[in-house]
Formats: sequence, structure tokens, C-alpha cells
Amino acid sequence: MQVITVQEFCATNKVSALSSVRVNENGYPFLTLLSPKFEGGAQNIYFSKSVAMQVKVGVTPKELGLKDYVIATTTNAAGETRLKLSKTQYVNVEDLF
Repeated sequence: MQVITVQEFCATNKVSALSSVRVNENGYPFLTLLSPKFEGGAQNIYFSKSVAMQVKVGVTPKELGLKDYVIATTTNAAGETRLKLSKTQYVNVEDLF
């Protein structure tokens, strides 16, 4: 599993905008990221199971505090690669002082 910060992911993929938290028809929360690098110009990234119960529909990326999140590349039971938003277990040293 690869893990990078949301900031790194956005910079690498030239993300220009992020949606507020939305849910799909099954109730799974996600963010939509806009970038010309994504097929169709947008990519939905779902929250990990551990975080999904903590986020609310309509919360903005700023309100989420995305600096505390990472994007992990995972493999689901069907063997498909997926991106997941998850909270980091680490604190940036610069934020402590």
C-alpha cells in the first residue's frame, strides 16, 4: 500500500478544485477532485471505512482539515486498485511548535 499526503497528491496531479463531502447511492462518502490529468477531468476518492463514519455530507475540504488526511492506494477483494482517503496516524513536527 502506498500512502501520500493529500497535498502531495493534489500537487502531483495538478488538482484545481475539491468538492464538499458527498455520498453515493449506497451512502459511502467521497470527495470529487478536478484535474485535467484525470480521465473525464474528475476523480472521486472515497473515505476509508474507519473515517467514513466520522464525516458528514456537505462538509467542505477546508472544514475537514485535509492536512490530517492521506491518500492510500489499496487493493479491494476483487483485486482492483482503489484510492482511499484516510486520517494519518502521525503529526507533522512543524505543527507542534
